[in-house]
Amino acid sequence: PIQGGGVSRSIVIDTEGIGSTQAAEKHDATIFSLSLLLSSYFIYNSVGCIDERALNSLSLVANLTEHIHVKGKNISETGAEFSLHFPSFLWLVRDFALQLTNQEGESISARDYLELALKETPGFNEQIESKNRIRRMLCSVFPARDCYTLVRPVTDEEGLQRLSSTPPEMLRAEFREQVHGLQARVFTNAPAKRVGRVEIDGKGLVDLGQAYVNAVNGGAVPAIQDAYSQVCDGRLLRAVAQALAVFESEVALAAEEPPIPDMEARTRLREMEVRARGTFEAEAVDGDIERHRADLEGRLSELGGRMITDNAKRLEKRAVEFLEQAYAPIADKVSSGKFESYDEYESDRKRIKVSCREQNVSREVISTFMEDRISDFASRLDARRREELQGERSKAEAAARAAKGESDVAAQKHEMEVYALKQRLEQSSAYLEEVRERERKAREDEAKEVERLRGSVREEEERRRESEREREKIRSDMAAVQRDRDREKDERERERENRSQREADLVRLLDEAKRDADDMRAEREQERGERERERLRAERQVSESRSKCEALESKVAA
Repeated sequence: PIQGGGVSRSIVIDTEGIGSTQAAEKHDATIFSLSLLLSSYFIYNSVGCIDERALNSLSLVANLTEHIHVKGKNISETGAEFSLHFPSFLWLVRDFALQLTNQEGESISARDYLELALKETPGFNEQIESKNRIRRMLCSVFPARDCYTLVRPVTDEEGLQRLSSTPPEMLRAEFREQVHGLQARVFTNAPAKRVGRVEIDGKGLVDLGQAYVNAVNGGAVPAIQDAYSQVCDGRLLRAVAQALAVFESEVALAAEEPPIPDMEARTRLREMEVRARGTFEAEAVDGDIERHRADLEGRLSELGGRMITDNAKRLEKRAVEFLEQAYAPIADKVSSGKFESYDEYESDRKRIKVSCREQNVSREVISTFMEDRISDFASRLDARRREELQGERSKAEAAARAAKGESDVAAQKHEMEVYALKQRLEQSSAYLEEVRERERKAREDEAKEVERLRGSVREEEERRRESEREREKIRSDMAAVQRDRDREKDERERERENRSQREADLVRLLDEAKRDADDMRAEREQERGERERERLRAERQVSESRSKCEALESKVAA
């Protein structure tokens, strides 16, 4: 718990000291460098006071460029950029017995005491310059610096020897109060770990430490930007994995639910993709985001395609089961020969089609299912009518033998009845063929309409990608404008006599960039409006196509 409420979760890294007679100078430099690279709040301990000896113990700071790089190997560095990446600095002076006053005897703070100690010593010899170089480097790499002092925990030497076993309540009250103050200051002022301006989370800190340790163990100089690139890459990989986990969990949940119509499935898929992308974008802070985003899009496309295919199969299976259950009473009537005509059969079949539409069964599944059933019914009806024709022919022959006087008339009548029955049979066959042809054309028309809508969707996607490219171009143009601004700033510093004219040029360039940005923004708004009108036009066309199909079904039913 910290003052003001809330909880501070911090990782405290305690390292061995520097300047040991049993450790090499490179060992001290490595420990010191890793401490600086991994911490956001660097606490340096010393005993007594801040004097030349204490400052000389920090001589490693003057050679940091030999042990830490910002941009990587083979690049000359001066340490000017260290302050962007180094932690806040707190010099903790233990066993402090001095009075915090300036030369005039006025009371000063511990921070003022540190600043006075860091003031350069007058003089020009090599020894003074070496001391001043340490002071300048400390001020340069630690712009955020502070100092805190602690009195001795006990006053007697014997108590110092037993300090590790002394209960806290036996320590000096002033010391205990200062320790509590130190804790409060550290946990209140310690910032989150950042590399540049990007905040690092716990996993990122582990990756960062691993990258630095690998560099040191490999005999290389730790490079902040190289390590940060590795951290970003690891974070982006985790972001892709998290986004895919979110997406796959929703796909698995959808697979356990009943299948839904294809349009609803695609709508749900788009919503799932949006949530997965949101998970990725929330974690994608820096690095090669576009490459990992492309990897994520590829996996989402693959998994989404499987989801749509699986939903279509389950939907077709459920539709066939529903059709078989709904058609069972008609199949029984067909088997028992209860239908006297095709019209009776078609009337019952229409009722099934109505119930299928209520259950969102697709026309393709209905047509495929009904095709064989219609053929079977037509064959049965044709066979039954042939049997009836044969019976009537037998009756006619018996009547001809019984009444020879009327044989010519009976024969003529018989032939006319046979011809009429044949005509009816041919009409039934022709009607059946016509129904099949209409259903086939309806399927073809619907397939063409679906393909046309898919083409419209692809065109819309292409326009979206074109819009993305234009936005990227705008970003590039703005970056170019920013570079022009920086270049103009450098030129103003070098050529102060032309400052007014170049400032005017820079203002003009900025105005032109703003006008270009406004024009591009207006063009994007216009394109967005055109895409919206295109989408509405496509929806109207789909609605008209559905109306035409329903009208065609009504005609077929009629």
